[in-house]
Amino acid sequence: GYLAYRGIAGDRSFSELCEWTNEKITSGKALNLRVSMVINKPKEEVYSAWRNLSNLPIFMEHLKSVTEEDEIYSNWEMKIPGGLGKLRWKAEIVKERLGEMIAWQSIEGSEVRNAGKVGSRDALGGEGTMVDVVLTYHAPMGKAGEKVAQLFNPLFKKMITQDIKNFKNFVEIGNYRAAAATVFPE
Repeated sequence: GYLAYRGIAGDRSFSELCEWTNEKITSGKALNLRVSMVINKPKEEVYSAWRNLSNLPIFMEHLKSVTEEDEIYSNWEMKIPGGLGKLRWKAEIVKERLGEMIAWQSIEGSEVRNAGKVGSRDALGGEGTMVDVVLTYHAPMGKAGEKVAQLFNPLFKKMITQDIKNFKNFVEIGNYRAAAATVFPE
């Protein structure tokens, strides 16, 4: 037993080994999602609809609320698929090019660490807009949560793709429900 412990711990004390193990378990790598879609509206109109963060829960069915504190900070609440609860975080806009791109990240201490970027560029000869969405998140509970999240990543991608279809219909015709049924019912 002692030799096995020394083989794993090396020169670390028991408390150092526990701290090191906990650090390895709780730090996981980021998971990424990318979705692109053409929306048949001018870039400025598409950007403006997304930039108004309070619009997001209208067509993103997994979002319960987004409350803007000011031009930089916002508070988010998300429903976990399958009715497993809610996650909350505070986000800040870290980069913005008016009419083209907005990037954000969660603030230290949020229940879920995430970041993202939504870019808009001309498509269809300037009559439409290509929207590129990139989301990065760290699953709660470190590596253990990461393994579980990897199993759900296809569901999350499907959910985000549906959200962007809903956004497309929200901007194009004012009716996001025309995109299709929800990805996961409550």
